[in-house]
Amino acid sequence: MLIVNGQQIIDNNIWRESFFSLAQNTFSLQFQQWYDWGLWDQEQYDVYAVVNQDEVVAAVAISLHSLVIDNQVVPAGLIGTVMTDIRYQGKGLSKKLMLALLAHYESKLDIIYLFANASVLEFYPKFGFEKREMASYNLIVKEVPKRNVEWEKISLYNEDQRQRIINKINERVAVSRIFGVIHHTSIVLHNLLYKYEGHVYYNKVLDAYVVYIIKEETLELYDIITSEDIALEMIVQSLPLIGVQNIYFGFTVEQQSLDIHKSLFIDDGALFVKNIRAEYPNNVLIPYTSLA
Repeated sequence: MLIVNGQQIIDNNIWRESFFSLAQNTFSLQFQQWYDWGLWDQEQYDVYAVVNQDEVVAAVAISLHSLVIDNQVVPAGLIGTVMTDIRYQGKGLSKKLMLALLAHYESKLDIIYLFANASVLEFYPKFGFEKREMASYNLIVKEVPKRNVEWEKISLYNEDQRQRIINKINERVAVSRIFGVIHHTSIVLHNLLYKYEGHVYYNKVLDAYVVYIIKEETLELYDIITSEDIALEMIVQSLPLIGVQNIYFGFTVEQQSLDIHKSLFIDDGALFVKNIRAEYPNNVLIPYTSLA
């Protein structure tokens, strides 16, 4: 068996397609269109994989970006897509890949973190990861004055619209100066394509993109993509809030004039953090569009 990573996988058609297949079979994750459009940037999304007879049988990925923590820019990585073909489970392949990945990136990143489901909560502390609590942010809409603003739905399948939002993500400011993410274009585009296609909107006056889904009486706001700081109040007041009673924010919210309720994020899994040269804070929320 051979451990390969990064450009080796991108450049090898057989290995790349095998990685895509394993991700699809394990997590129902898709990559092909994202790759075909040239959106896989190995500097922002790296993969370590075990190859056996030209088949990827285990893999661990890391999304590389900068965290903005209290206005400080911190190089960081989010580990995800930890998977092993069922025929090769129990052989320690994930451990080998984690050790290889950490050996390479611990000297390059100040923080490495990941989200684990309930079945593997005992696995990651073996590598020096510690649990962190996350926050949840909500707003009752009846307290929000409303503005009449027109939002245009955009699609990544429209080449011109795709290029414009790529440019905006490249130059974006963090959605929160307390805790946000920048330099993460590749993974944001993956999420917009496969999780939020049909739910991305643009306003020319504000020169801003928003990503939201309305579920019954709740508007779930996942991201605000701008190249300049815009007050959250202005964005919230411009959203289509008819029939909406509550806004859920899929990112860390700074203290605003809006009466936003912050609470503990409850989930079966856990956030694990390995602080190397910086401190990942408790009680914040990573932007949903940055998840890998």
